[in-house]
Formats: sequence, structure tokens, C-alpha cells
Amino acid sequence: MPTYSSEIVFSQLLKDLKKIKEITISKEQIKEVAKTSALLRQRWKTAHKYNDVVTNQQAADFILGLDFVINSKGWVYGIDVTTDWESLENKQSKLLTLKAELKELGIDGVFVVLIEQQEGWVLLEAKKKEEIKERFLSVLKTKANSESEFVSEFVM
Repeated sequence: MPTYSSEIVFSQLLKDLKKIKEITISKEQIKEVAKTSALLRQRWKTAHKYNDVVTNQQAADFILGLDFVINSKGWVYGIDVTTDWESLENKQSKLLTLKAELKELGIDGVFVVLIEQQEGWVLLEAKKKEEIKERFLSVLKTKANSESEFVSEFVM
């Protein structure tokens, strides 16, 4: 399944989880933090060199590596979605190098979400959807109630 399809699957999960709100980090916020971060400045230049970054979502994706930013009970998490097991460690490492910048943007932690199932969200059985939603909510609650690692993974 292409990564964009997996992002759609995760987006559908978020829509089903009514208590979780997707939020936006603006290009202007990213640019402001980039003023004090050589790493973000470099990523900003690279993103603009190879892509026409026009939306806030594109800036979050190309510069921060985040497909989603969510708010769950006052905790803000960045989400990077993938379908590639082999990329998990690399993605986690890259996000960890941005920890200070992400925290400055108000992000409390990040998840690399691995989408394993090949079906779209709407094709999953209700029982499977509920199991995934309960596990994701449990992981969010655990992360909020502990001093866990800044970067975590979630497999669905």
C-alpha cells in the first residue's frame, strides 16, 4: 500500500476517534523556530529547493516529517505514517534529532505509525476497528501519563 493510502487509513481512524482533534502547525510557526535552529533552516531550504511548499500540511510533512499533528486531552502529538517496517528506526531517529524544535512548536511527543493491513479503513470489520481504536487510545493515555520516550511507535 503506498504511503499516501496509509495516511488516508490513519486519517479515517482519527475521524472515528471524535475526542482527538487534528491541529495545524503553520508554516509561519515552523519558520519562526527555524530562526534559532540550523537544522530546521537547512530542512526549510531543502524542502523549498525540491518542492513547492504551499500549505501548512506540506511544510509539516517536508520539513518536520509529520503527516498529522493531533491534540488528545491537551497533549499534542506528531504522527509520521509509514508502511515500511525497515524505515521505522530511521524515521524515529530523524524525529528524535528534531526533539527540541518539535517541543518548541508545542509537540509533547511523536509516533511513527506503521500501517500493516492492506485493506482500507472502511473495509475493516467493526471489531478490528474497535480493537485498533482502543489500542491507540491506550497508547496515547500511557504516553501522557508517563515520562516515556519522546518518539514511540504504533503498529496497526
